[in-house]
Amino acid sequence: MKTVCAAFRDYNDAEAAVHDLVKRGLQRDQISLIASDRTGEYARRAGLGAEVGPGVGTGAALGGAAGMILGIAALAIPGIGPIVAAGPLAAALTGAGIGAAAGGIVGALSDIGISKETADSYAEAVRRGGTVLAVRADGEDTAAAESVLERHGGLDIEKHVGEWRNQEWTGFDSGAADATAGDEGSPSEWGPRSRRAESELATGRRNVRVYDPEMSVAPDIADPELQREYELHYSRITSYDRFADAYRFGYTLATDSHYADRDWAEVEKQARTRFEQDSRGDWGKMKDAVRAGWNRVRGIAG
Repeated sequence: MKTVCAAFRDYNDAEAAVHDLVKRGLQRDQISLIASDRTGEYARRAGLGAEVGPGVGTGAALGGAAGMILGIAALAIPGIGPIVAAGPLAAALTGAGIGAAAGGIVGALSDIGISKETADSYAEAVRRGGTVLAVRADGEDTAAAESVLERHGGLDIEKHVGEWRNQEWTGFDSGAADATAGDEGSPSEWGPRSRRAESELATGRRNVRVYDPEMSVAPDIADPELQREYELHYSRITSYDRFADAYRFGYTLATDSHYADRDWAEVEKQARTRFEQDSRGDWGKMKDAVRAGWNRVRGIAG
């Protein structure tokens, strides 16, 4: 089973997507949502009261989307502050006390097939006042979920990560002070809402990502094979962290469903654009490391 995931600048856009998903026939236990709730508004709308705590309202409605997602929780996450969560991700966050642990959102997303690096980005999106919607689906449901999330304003998380990196963001920090009600991401960080997403969809640009848990676990930075490759080919060019980041970028790119039937020659230009937008380093020096990560997934000898 795959995971279709998107970040939303506006909670109401995500809520509208939930309505549409259920209307399309997806089951409520396939849908998860995590939203920043600094004012407690969404918890109150769900009937959980104004206080944010670890309680779960089993069978509670998700805000105004009555009965759409079961099991909504209001809790506080280190480094983020108050959130509401619903669906399987809410169960993961509250079931074993993980919601109160460092990196709770990152761990929960990783459990449904999203790489640690990308889960970091979605956690940061929530920290900046956004909402993350994830749908577990197979077959035709995968395409349906992807279409719905695109249409309702799912944002290109990688584009925004590139902008955050330019502001010296290096990754989600669960040890940072919780965000406050006045610490919302600005329009320049998040971009306009649904109209932009709709125009990008019309021109073929894809914002929503599909993750396959059987393929999306990128190699560990401590992998001896990875370290040997660095020593042989890259130690005089760049640091090990930079090399490993480029390698994992290529690995993640190769697991993206949008590139499933394409070879490296077809995607290299887009890979370079995304790599440079994310401020990951000098493409000329790092492109071979990116391709090596791509080849590892595709089973191509380097």
